[in-house]
Amino acid sequence: MVNRLRPLSMKLAFDRRPYELGETIDVSLDLSPKGDVDVREGRVELKCDMHYTEATTAMVTPRGGGGRGVVIASPAVAKQVTAEHEETYTQSSVVFLQGAQLPSGTTSAYKVRLAIPKELPANVAGSSTRSRARLKWSVVASVDVARARDVTASRAVRVL
Repeated sequence: MVNRLRPLSMKLAFDRRPYELGETIDVSLDLSPKGDVDVREGRVELKCDMHYTEATTAMVTPRGGGGRGVVIASPAVAKQVTAEHEETYTQSSVVFLQGAQLPSGTTSAYKVRLAIPKELPANVAGSSTRSRARLKWSVVASVDVARARDVTASRAVRVL
């Protein structure tokens, strides 16, 4: 029963250094099953979480009363409206394992190269309202295990 909750352990490693747009991240993965494990798919992704505030101007008509049920017409007034947004994008993805069985008591090592895009995500690069966006990058490895809980590991990466 324990094997179904934690069917394998995964170690995710890459150089801890700042990366630049257009570079490649060399990722190492070690999978150690706790029993015989059938893997549907193993995948590594480079994710970008974007948090930004978007400011827009809206025209609103103030409501005013003249007393005794009389409504006084007022001209429309510009009002600044802000909205918080969070979006996650997968920038690159590599399948490193598909339709395989990993035997108990072994450790399988995999090497993956993830490409960092040469430009920022389109939503950041092309919009002045999103120029103050905060970006958080991470490398996420996931293994889809048949008849057991999937395994995921994630590490932050600095992209300049």
